[in-house]
Amino acid sequence: MDLAEKSDVDVNTIRNFENGKHTPHDSNRRKIREALEKGGIEFIDRGNGGPGARLRG
Repeated sequence: MDLAEKSDVDVNTIRNFENGKHTPHDSNRRKIREALEKGGIEFIDRGNGGPGARLRG
């Protein structure tokens, strides 16, 4: 299953975001983040060695 399906965000929205064509609306960014977190990605804040992302260990 791909990110569009897991996040319930249109594939074109994700594609345009990945290609730098536009930034998704807050609600879609939240859905994408939640899908990535459920998939094992941990987002790192600036004060904790970030900003960035890593696989949860």
